[in-house]
Amino acid sequence: MAVLQTAPGEVGAVEFVPALPPRKVEAIKKLEMGRVIRVVLRFRERFWETISPAKSKTLSEMSFLLSRDEWFPTWWTRMPEKLHIITGWHRSVRRSGFRARVVTL
Repeated sequence: MAVLQTAPGEVGAVEFVPALPPRKVEAIKKLEMGRVIRVVLRFRERFWETISPAKSKTLSEMSFLLSRDEWFPTWWTRMPEKLHIITGWHRSVRRSGFRARVVTL
């Protein structure tokens, strides 16, 4: 994943036409970026559809799942697309030993 980091006026800089309202420009300036680790898991089936964490409710329509797990506290699906994919996200404060790779089980 890459982030465009070109200053206004430089070659490759993003220019909005027409110009954005000052309120939106200020909001964009306040955005922060950081390191993350993202893991994308693809399964044969959407097994989470059969999980019932509460009475009469299932995870069949789940978009996001927040957990207390330290490693990957945030998970999301591709809803409304009912794909067999779930993505985990972890904020990384320092460089990790993770490397991008695809594993088929």
